[in-house]
Amino acid sequence: MTRGCARATDNTDNAVCIRITQSFTPPVAALLVAERADNGLRAASQHGSLSNRAHDALARTRGVSATESEKAPVVNIANALTVLRLVLVPVFVWVYWADTPMRAALAWAVFALAAGTDKLDGYLARSRHLVTNFGKLADSIADKALISVALVMLSWHGMLWWWVTVLLIAREVLITAVRMSVVKKHVMAAGKAGKIKMALQSFGIAGLLIPWSSFLPQAVATVLVWASWALIAVALYFSLTSAWGYIQDARRIAHEGAD
Repeated sequence: MTRGCARATDNTDNAVCIRITQSFTPPVAALLVAERADNGLRAASQHGSLSNRAHDALARTRGVSATESEKAPVVNIANALTVLRLVLVPVFVWVYWADTPMRAALAWAVFALAAGTDKLDGYLARSRHLVTNFGKLADSIADKALISVALVMLSWHGMLWWWVTVLLIAREVLITAVRMSVVKKHVMAAGKAGKIKMALQSFGIAGLLIPWSSFLPQAVATVLVWASWALIAVALYFSLTSAWGYIQDARRIAHEGAD
């Protein structure tokens, strides 16, 4: 039995051999096979060829789950930047409470700082292996809070149509509810279309916040405002199309959990 397992090359076969060996062979032989499987786990993980089921089976032989063995600390620089973005949301509201050129410029600075942390926290989380479930969820909430508040303030000051704001915020509420419905099974991170939507919204909102007419000719300022509206329009398209993708993913996750 031990020799047969030693010849196994497939990761799933390794996992099966470990379970068989632990049941029918002496402890020493089981340790030898487990050590070999652990080496195979590292090699397969580096090449990205290990299935989740095999990964979990092999990780259990070492007494820990796959997620526990790779968990990053919740308190880290990436999550701190995400929390900072949440803190900047009420600051933005206070600064942009009055629609004056100076207030609008300050609001743009706060918004740009908050939007910049979105790019930075994602980079740090990936490059330093600090990706956590809290970060995935908090990052999405922070993005939605910042964008939603900015849209409301722009509509309140007459810079954006209310129906656009309502549609965009309704989409964010729907996707948040969808994510929360499957959060116990899987934390859904932002997809590519969602990231494009976020970038377009950020540039569009930033363009509408800048008081162009206070330092540029009126004709140029008008063109820049219309360009910002165009970015919001494209963002609305990506917002609706990416929402359908999130719903499909949530249905798949729920179906897999039921199975």
